[in-house]
Amino acid sequence: MLRSSSLVGVALFVAALLAPVSAAQSNSVPGMDVSLSNLGAVKNWGRIGAFPNGTSAMSMSTTACNVGTVNVGWNAPMNTNHPVISFLVCREENGRFEQISDRSYVKHGFYATNQGGCASCSNPSGNPNTLFVGCSDTYGTDNNADRYYLGAASEIDPWLGNWTAKCSLFDKGEPAVAPPFDCDGVRSLNTTMVNAMDVLEHRINLTDADLDHPAATFYYQGFYTVRGEPEANRGNNAAIREMNVSWSGTKWNLTAAGAQFSGSILDRWSGATIGSNTNGVDDGRLFVGVKVTGPFAGLWHYEYAVYNRDNARAVGAFHLPVAVGATVSNVTFRDIDTNTGNDWQVTQLANELVFTTALNPIEWGTLYNFSFDSSAGPVAGSADLNPFHPGTGAGVVPVGTVVPLDVCAQPTVYCTAKVNSLGCTPSISLSTFPSASQGSGCTLSATNVIGNKNGLFFHGSVSAAAAPFHGGYLCVASPLIRHTVQNSGGTPGQCDGVLSEDFNAYIAGVFDPLLGPGVQVWLQGWSRDPGDPFTDSLTDAVTATICP
Repeated sequence: MLRSSSLVGVALFVAALLAPVSAAQSNSVPGMDVSLSNLGAVKNWGRIGAFPNGTSAMSMSTTACNVGTVNVGWNAPMNTNHPVISFLVCREENGRFEQISDRSYVKHGFYATNQGGCASCSNPSGNPNTLFVGCSDTYGTDNNADRYYLGAASEIDPWLGNWTAKCSLFDKGEPAVAPPFDCDGVRSLNTTMVNAMDVLEHRINLTDADLDHPAATFYYQGFYTVRGEPEANRGNNAAIREMNVSWSGTKWNLTAAGAQFSGSILDRWSGATIGSNTNGVDDGRLFVGVKVTGPFAGLWHYEYAVYNRDNARAVGAFHLPVAVGATVSNVTFRDIDTNTGNDWQVTQLANELVFTTALNPIEWGTLYNFSFDSSAGPVAGSADLNPFHPGTGAGVVPVGTVVPLDVCAQPTVYCTAKVNSLGCTPSISLSTFPSASQGSGCTLSATNVIGNKNGLFFHGSVSAAAAPFHGGYLCVASPLIRHTVQNSGGTPGQCDGVLSEDFNAYIAGVFDPLLGPGVQVWLQGWSRDPGDPFTDSLTDAVTATICP
């Protein structure tokens, strides 16, 4: 769920001892390459619960092609040499891209039909325990929803493509049979057990609350995990399509729409920047997507999505560098369950924002969201992801992304100017962001000032204000520091006067030792106005953060 998080201490994340342990891809088979060539129709299997509090079950059709140069094992379980298919449904709305399906069970492949439709099938209708080079195999929506072949995703090592049949769900049955038959390597899950399941169990689950978004765009994805397939060949294992969603009054109408795409489902996030990386040759690929909007009232909004495609060790911490002195607020986190007790925690350190979990890692085939506002603007950088489960490989996976490191965001004008006795409204501006090192090049100006009158600028580094003063507003909080008095020039009795100074030169002159990199400053202009009851005039105000 989408929930706000307070900035609390970093949680110590722990390892789950029974998780699959990844290793260097020692089982890599050169030439092995399976693609999801056709992501087909979707099907709603029914629902439990009354609208708007119900949940529906869904499945999708998939066709695999062997586009490699070697044959691929396609044996039925309890033989372990076969692919599995994982499923994902996401929603894009209001700049966010979120997973709305649960961590659904995965389909265990069996009985390759070895049809055409890919290339020249090398062995049409050949041995069904093998998908031959150039041949295809299709599972319809019924087949991909058959719980007899749907097992827990947690049993799969997505990096190596390995599955252990002994003590698996298929071995134990549901409900589990008595020992020792629950862990003897012989299938116990039978059709009687499967037929006793309700319509939702082990299928893709979608809640009314997540589907009832008429303005949203929905996407669904299938992904083939193939034992021994090199990581470099996995870019075509996924296929993504848009899905139309509408409520009929009794059920959700779900239909496939538009073209099919390969890659990552995050690639469908409009306007986002997507980066990815593996843990070297020791574990699978992680994706980080980000969309930045703003600034609004001096703040940028950052939306991140972290997607684990096939990383067995999962993700237990997410580190984002943040500019020193930058503010961070409105922090939110979203996972794929409703348990607030396993929400990730977040803390802001001097130079980074750190999200961590002790209980709820980003397992393979899932996508979590993180968002916040910051006074620092976006620049290209890198986020660090830490593995959750034990295993070989580095303790940090860096992923290129966009991060809040630019304190050089464009200045923002705020507050209300005082109309002068000639009916003109004085206006303040900064020509660009100020710099602590440039020494010049940032012009602070006030226009529409009465001509040939004395005036000055003043600033503070505490906060903005809107305090009534002399018939206008004092827009800068105390303590205030006044700049040098100057003459506005122009024509007496006209509003053609201008106050101007180089604010970078002011900073370089060390008139205020507090003005340094990362410091936010608020500025306002004052000038004489003999026709005003208080004999003065005030501009609106401008704020900016000083760049290095």
